[in-house]
Amino acid sequence: MPSGTGWWIFPDGTVLGIWEHLGAVEREPERFGITPEELTQVNGERRPDRRRRILIPLLKQGFIRVRFDRQDRVFEFCAPQGPALDWALHRIGAFLRGEDYGDPSEIYLLNNHAWGGRRLFKGNDLIPDCGKHTPEQSV
Repeated sequence: MPSGTGWWIFPDGTVLGIWEHLGAVEREPERFGITPEELTQVNGERRPDRRRRILIPLLKQGFIRVRFDRQDRVFEFCAPQGPALDWALHRIGAFLRGEDYGDPSEIYLLNNHAWGGRRLFKGNDLIPDCGKHTPEQSV
């Protein structure tokens, strides 16, 4: 089970506080644009495989998965270079500016599936111009 606090950042910038990401999707699939049939467990499918099957397509549609715990502060998304990446970083910067969400002076892990890896960013680097940074400017 999750250890820490989690959120979904929707493609339109809406923030939803959650306990567990897959559980939130299962409770309100229509909110995420998913049909109940898409949530049906495939015969023999293990939970990690199910999570990937359901959550990765959401990330590719512009959702951002956020988890803060004692060790990590992670933003997980899928945005190639260009406008999609600018918009994802803009929404992360806006999230960090929000009340009670995070400390911009901390280091955050960006797990961008389009990059095929993880990068560290200082929160303050995302806030001043909200989305004008590229992965090369990471800490």
